[in-house]
Amino acid sequence: MIFALLKVVLDLFVLGALGIALYYGLRLTRALETFRNARGELAQIVVQLNRHIEEAHKAVEGLRAASAESGEHLQKTLKEARTRAEELELMNAAGNSLARRLEGLAERNRRMAQGLGDEDLVFGMEQDEYEQQQAGFSIHDRDYGQGSGGDYEQAEETSLGSRAERELYEALRGKSGTSRKG
Repeated sequence: MIFALLKVVLDLFVLGALGIALYYGLRLTRALETFRNARGELAQIVVQLNRHIEEAHKAVEGLRAASAESGEHLQKTLKEARTRAEELELMNAAGNSLARRLEGLAERNRRMAQGLGDEDLVFGMEQDEYEQQQAGFSIHDRDYGQGSGGDYEQAEETSLGSRAERELYEALRGKSGTSRKG
Protein backbone atom coordinates (compact mmCIF):
# COMPACT_ATOMS: atom_id res chain seq x y z
CA MET A 1 0.00 0.00 0.00
CA ILE A 2 2.72 2.38 0.73
CA PHE A 3 4.10 1.46 -2.59
CA ALA A 4 0.82 2.29 -4.29
CA LEU A 5 0.50 5.51 -2.32
CA LEU A 6 4.04 6.47 -3.23
CA LYS A 7 3.25 5.72 -6.83
CA VAL A 8 0.18 8.02 -6.72
CA VAL A 9 2.17 10.78 -5.01
CA LEU A 10 4.92 10.49 -7.60
CA ASP A 11 2.32 10.53 -10.41
CA LEU A 12 0.77 13.66 -8.89
CA PHE A 13 4.22 15.21 -8.56
CA VAL A 14 5.06 14.42 -12.21
CA LEU A 15 1.62 15.69 -13.26
CA GLY A 16 2.23 18.96 -11.34
CA ALA A 17 5.70 19.29 -12.87
CA LEU A 18 4.21 18.73 -16.35
CA GLY A 19 1.55 21.36 -15.62
CA ILE A 20 4.20 23.84 -14.52
CA ALA A 21 6.32 23.02 -17.61
CA LEU A 22 3.26 23.46 -19.80
CA TYR A 23 2.51 26.84 -18.16
CA TYR A 24 6.10 28.06 -18.64
CA GLY A 25 6.13 26.68 -22.18
CA LEU A 26 3.02 28.72 -23.03
CA ARG A 27 4.54 31.82 -21.48
CA LEU A 28 7.75 31.24 -23.41
CA THR A 29 5.79 30.82 -26.63
CA ARG A 30 4.00 34.11 -26.05
CA ALA A 31 7.29 35.82 -25.21
CA LEU A 32 8.89 34.44 -28.37
CA GLU A 33 5.92 35.58 -30.41
CA THR A 34 6.18 39.06 -28.90
CA PHE A 35 9.92 39.03 -29.54
CA ARG A 36 9.37 38.06 -33.19
CA ASN A 37 6.87 40.88 -33.60
CA ALA A 38 9.19 43.29 -31.83
CA ARG A 39 12.08 42.01 -33.97
CA GLY A 40 10.18 43.00 -37.14
CA GLU A 41 9.41 46.41 -35.66
CA LEU A 42 13.04 46.72 -34.57
CA ALA A 43 14.18 45.92 -38.11
CA GLN A 44 11.89 48.67 -39.42
CA ILE A 45 13.24 51.07 -36.83
CA VAL A 46 16.84 50.19 -37.81
CA VAL A 47 16.00 50.79 -41.48
CA GLN A 48 14.47 54.17 -40.62
CA LEU A 49 17.46 55.01 -38.43
CA ASN A 50 19.86 54.19 -41.28
CA ARG A 51 17.84 56.37 -43.65
CA HIS A 52 17.91 59.25 -41.16
CA ILE A 53 21.65 58.81 -40.64
CA GLU A 54 22.23 58.99 -44.41
CA GLU A 55 20.10 62.13 -44.62
CA ALA A 56 22.06 63.63 -41.74
CA HIS A 57 25.36 62.85 -43.50
CA LYS A 58 24.07 64.53 -46.66
CA ALA A 59 22.98 67.56 -44.64
CA VAL A 60 26.37 67.76 -42.92
CA GLU A 61 28.15 67.58 -46.29
CA GLY A 62 25.88 70.32 -47.59
CA LEU A 63 26.67 72.45 -44.54
CA ARG A 64 30.40 71.85 -44.99
CA ALA A 65 30.22 72.90 -48.62
CA ALA A 66 28.18 75.98 -47.75
CA SER A 67 30.52 76.94 -44.92
CA ALA A 68 33.57 76.47 -47.15
CA GLU A 69 31.99 78.66 -49.81
CA SER A 70 31.00 81.35 -47.35
CA GLY A 71 34.44 81.09 -45.71
CA GLU A 72 36.12 81.73 -49.06
CA HIS A 73 33.79 84.65 -49.69
CA LEU A 74 34.51 85.99 -46.21
CA GLN A 75 38.27 85.67 -46.74
CA LYS A 76 37.99 87.51 -50.05
CA THR A 77 35.92 90.26 -48.46
CA LEU A 78 38.33 90.52 -45.53
CA LYS A 79 41.33 90.78 -47.85
CA GLU A 80 39.54 93.47 -49.85
CA ALA A 81 38.70 95.35 -46.65
CA ARG A 82 42.31 95.22 -45.46
CA THR A 83 43.51 96.54 -48.81
CA ARG A 84 41.02 99.37 -48.66
CA ALA A 85 41.95 100.12 -45.06
CA GLU A 86 45.60 100.40 -46.06
CA GLU A 87 44.67 102.70 -48.94
CA LEU A 88 42.59 104.83 -46.56
CA GLU A 89 45.52 105.04 -44.14
CA LEU A 90 47.75 106.25 -46.96
CA MET A 91 45.18 108.80 -48.08
CA ASN A 92 44.65 109.94 -44.49
CA ALA A 93 48.37 110.38 -43.94
CA ALA A 94 48.73 112.26 -47.23
CA GLY A 95 45.76 114.44 -46.27
CA ASN A 96 47.28 115.17 -42.86
CA SER A 97 50.57 116.10 -44.50
CA LEU A 98 48.79 118.39 -46.93
CA ALA A 99 46.79 119.96 -44.09
CA ARG A 100 49.99 120.65 -42.13
CA ARG A 101 51.53 122.29 -45.18
CA LEU A 102 48.45 124.41 -45.76
CA GLU A 103 48.39 125.45 -42.13
CA GLY A 104 52.04 126.44 -42.38
CA LEU A 105 51.38 128.41 -45.55
CA ALA A 106 48.38 130.11 -43.97
CA GLU A 107 50.44 131.07 -40.92
CA ARG A 108 53.28 132.42 -43.03
CA ASN A 109 50.87 134.34 -45.26
CA ARG A 110 49.18 135.78 -42.18
CA ARG A 111 52.55 136.95 -40.87
CA MET A 112 53.40 138.41 -44.25
CA ALA A 113 50.03 140.18 -44.46
CA GLN A 114 50.55 141.67 -41.02
CA GLY A 115 53.89 142.97 -42.21
CA LEU A 116 56.08 141.18 -39.75
CA GLY A 117 59.05 141.76 -42.03
CA ASP A 118 59.87 138.32 -43.37
CA GLU A 119 61.84 139.49 -46.38
CA ASP A 120 63.22 136.02 -47.07
CA LEU A 121 59.72 134.58 -47.57
CA VAL A 122 58.49 133.66 -51.05
CA PHE A 123 54.72 133.08 -51.27
CA GLY A 124 54.62 132.77 -47.50
CA MET A 125 57.46 130.21 -47.34
CA GLU A 126 61.13 130.49 -46.65
CA GLN A 127 63.27 130.58 -49.79
CA ASP A 128 64.90 127.13 -49.34
CA GLU A 129 61.56 125.48 -48.46
CA TYR A 130 59.96 127.05 -51.55
CA GLU A 131 62.75 125.74 -53.77
CA GLN A 132 62.54 122.28 -52.22
CA GLN A 133 58.77 122.17 -52.73
CA GLN A 134 59.10 123.33 -56.31
CA ALA A 135 61.68 120.62 -56.98
CA GLY A 136 59.45 117.97 -55.39
CA PHE A 137 56.32 119.02 -57.23
CA SER A 138 56.96 118.68 -60.90
CA ILE A 139 55.62 116.46 -63.61
CA HIS A 140 58.21 114.10 -65.00
CA ASP A 141 57.76 112.12 -68.19
CA ARG A 142 59.44 108.76 -67.57
CA ASP A 143 59.49 107.94 -71.29
CA TYR A 144 61.08 111.28 -72.22
CA GLY A 145 63.91 111.22 -69.68
CA GLN A 146 65.03 107.61 -69.90
CA GLY A 147 68.70 108.58 -70.13
CA SER A 148 68.83 109.74 -66.50
CA GLY A 149 67.86 106.29 -65.10
CA GLY A 150 68.59 105.74 -61.41
CA ASP A 151 69.50 109.36 -60.59
CA TYR A 152 66.00 110.44 -61.64
CA GLU A 153 64.30 107.84 -59.41
CA GLN A 154 66.67 108.54 -56.52
CA ALA A 155 65.98 112.29 -56.73
CA GLU A 156 62.24 111.64 -56.95
CA GLU A 157 62.23 109.34 -53.89
CA THR A 158 64.24 111.75 -51.73
CA SER A 159 61.98 114.68 -52.63
CA LEU A 160 59.02 113.04 -50.91
CA GLY A 161 58.37 114.77 -47.63
CA SER A 162 56.64 112.28 -45.38
CA ARG A 163 56.48 108.55 -44.91
CA ALA A 164 52.89 108.56 -46.18
CA GLU A 165 53.96 110.27 -49.40
CA ARG A 166 56.73 107.70 -49.90
CA GLU A 167 54.29 104.82 -49.29
CA LEU A 168 51.76 106.36 -51.68
CA TYR A 169 54.50 106.82 -54.27
CA GLU A 170 55.60 103.18 -53.85
CA ALA A 171 52.01 101.95 -54.13
CA LEU A 172 51.41 103.97 -57.28
CA ARG A 173 54.74 102.88 -58.73
CA GLY A 174 53.87 99.25 -57.98
CA LYS A 175 50.49 99.55 -59.71
CA SER A 176 51.91 101.26 -62.79
CA GLY A 177 54.77 98.74 -62.93
CA THR A 178 52.36 95.82 -63.05
CA SER A 179 50.13 97.45 -65.63
CA ARG A 180 53.07 98.21 -67.98
CA LYS A 181 54.38 94.65 -67.76
CA GLY A 182 51.06 93.11 -68.84
